[in-house]
Amino acid sequence: FQIVLRHLPPSWTSEQFLEMVSPLPDHDYYRFCKADLSLGQQFSFSRAYLNIPDRQDLILFVEKFQGYIFLDKNGQRRSNPLS
Repeated sequence: FQIVLRHLPPSWTSEQFLEMVSPLPDHDYYRFCKADLSLGQQFSFSRAYLNIPDRQDLILFVEKFQGYIFLDKNGQRRSNPLS
């Protein structure tokens, strides 16, 4: 089951994302896309793609992070829609 975490803080790196969501459930695909800051801070978001094969692991992950508010290093809040 592939999910996308959108609207992550634009300043984040893959390492910062993994630290925030650790421990990740077993997965067979992970990709982190850093924000394109040339679009401006207001319109730039990082995102992450995960494939979590186990349905129960997926449900637990979604329950934990659906609507989760992530904070960047400047304290700006970013809500996270999962899809």
